[in-house]
Amino acid sequence: MKSNKGFHSENRRFHFFRITYSILFLILMIFLINLQFFEKEKFEDKERIQGQRRILRPGARGDVLDRNDRILIANKAQFSAVIHLDTLKSEIWEKKVSLKKLAFQIRDELAKSNLSLNELFKHCINKPHIQSRGIMLSGKKINKKKRTKLFLGNQRLTVNENENGTWSSEIIYREIPDFTLRCVNNDGKIKVNVAGLFETNFFLHDNDQFYANN
Repeated sequence: MKSNKGFHSENRRFHFFRITYSILFLILMIFLINLQFFEKEKFEDKERIQGQRRILRPGARGDVLDRNDRILIANKAQFSAVIHLDTLKSEIWEKKVSLKKLAFQIRDELAKSNLSLNELFKHCINKPHIQSRGIMLSGKKINKKKRTKLFLGNQRLTVNENENGTWSSEIIYREIPDFTLRCVNNDGKIKVNVAGLFETNFFLHDNDQFYANN
């Protein structure tokens, strides 16, 4: 007969490991149950404190007066505004794309061989973006000593003149009954900036009208 002595000793060894692992697993379960049920409020307080920041502000100092009750030192509120551009990148990009599309759309709509400045004004009045931003006109004076005058129909426009002999004027769409532009003391060319979307030049012709072609 074969002896079972070796078999029993090996079985006792596995039995020892099973008991050891069972005890460790039981300790782990007790520890987790203790954290989950008995120390729950303590960890909730830690979580709340960690998610909040305490800012200590000193109390307001009283006004300091001189002997005649005039204020020497007083409290003055200070405010600061911070713009986080990272959060606005997507909105800025979408706005740029929409403005580029609008610029290409208007240029395609106005694509013709002999576009007049009057036609440009009439077309742009139906665009809300251009109504709010306006159209900027600029040019060069013939005589630097004389003033440049602009008339849109019977309405005289405000002209800003520079020392180098150039001028500029802004057209804001409100009530414009007549889009015929007349210009006095200008060299015959006007640069037109349409609401910052695009720029183009118009030239004076024999009929006193400005056209895109020279």
